[in-house]
Amino acid sequence: DAYEDGLGTFSYTTNYVYTAQYSPTASTSYRAGGLRFRNVQIPRGAKITSATLRVYLYNTTYDDAYFTVYGNGDDDTDATGAAADFSTNQDILQRVKTSAGVSVEHGYCGTGWYQIPENLKDIVQEVVDRETWNSGQPLVLLLLGKEVALLKRFFPYSYNQNSTYGAELDI
Repeated sequence: DAYEDGLGTFSYTTNYVYTAQYSPTASTSYRAGGLRFRNVQIPRGAKITSATLRVYLYNTTYDDAYFTVYGNGDDDTDATGAAADFSTNQDILQRVKTSAGVSVEHGYCGTGWYQIPENLKDIVQEVVDRETWNSGQPLVLLLLGKEVALLKRFFPYSYNQNSTYGAELDI
């Protein structure tokens, strides 16, 4: 898991996946988050009927979910998932995005486990329909803050903080 601010400062060792909407996007207040799910066991071309994302929020100050979710649109033919690894590819904002994206706009999500109500099935479908997709590869979701005047922050725990509280993708 990782985040990147609008000026390109990147971290993959952080305890939280910082996501914040703000205008202008070229600022340190703007943040984009990335979630990497390892060893996703879905055959190429499988029909995806549902994909839900759960995250653990630790503080009501940072519980405003205002972002767009995309899949990482890069083809990753390496079985180890090297292209999806944030430690070797240190970017979020410059990654190729899926054409499918889902807008999320929820304020005051609270603390503890929070399930994002939007269905991410079209994003996952686009990823597993690629010719280069193989079951067992990693799947990356990009959480890109929206460009607006009012700062909204969403800081769920990172897998790095504690794997017990890392994001969960249920497909």
